[in-house]
Amino acid sequence: MSETSRCREILTKFCVGYGVDVGYGGDPIVPSAITIDLPHPYAKVGGTPLNLGGDARNLCWFADNSLNYIYSSHLLEDFEPHKTKNMILEWLRVLAIGGNLILYLPDEQKYKKHCRKTGQDYNHSHKIENFNLGYIRGVLREISNIEIIYKKAACEDYSFEIVLRKTGPTERMNLSRERKEDEIDWLKKSLVDKDNRTRDLEQIIPHMRNTKGWRTLDKLRKARNKFGAFRR
Repeated sequence: MSETSRCREILTKFCVGYGVDVGYGGDPIVPSAITIDLPHPYAKVGGTPLNLGGDARNLCWFADNSLNYIYSSHLLEDFEPHKTKNMILEWLRVLAIGGNLILYLPDEQKYKKHCRKTGQDYNHSHKIENFNLGYIRGVLREISNIEIIYKKAACEDYSFEIVLRKTGPTERMNLSRERKEDEIDWLKKSLVDKDNRTRDLEQIIPHMRNTKGWRTLDKLRKARNKFGAFRR
């Protein structure tokens, strides 16, 4: 049984329109969701095919303000604490104003207790000892132009739910030099890979030539926003 199957009845109503399931693990929240995961996911509990293999920290396939919802289950806790805010900011970047960010996540201490009690295998990918609804709300207090429209601190055995609505423009994530180089690589790949359904390839290529330094990143972003894959 997938984690998503536990919350589907409650959270499906927030997943309306054009959206994605980040870290879907084989079982998307709704059948129409674009599925995103690692190219070779470490966990798969369903048979729905993977649409986009890549990095959850960088939704480079999508233009700014292009999605109606983003759903993610049991993923944010697999990244170090200093990455939580930047990941949320990146997801908010591609979310349209009025769109929903739907999160279904584990309370780490409840999860550990549940594993000890039931013998369920513990997921050692978890990186945040104090991960819970309070931790996420603390991160969200640092982000403007969002509102919490639904939350539930305890559901099922060890998880919690929270749904945010984007009410206005949000800040860009703070990119380190290494992170910028990673994004350049991902943007180049997404813009030239025919498997990502890029349109007007001949028009995109000029945006990628004759650029130096960080101008490369800006031009690639503009190319992505103008011609990028999956832009409505």
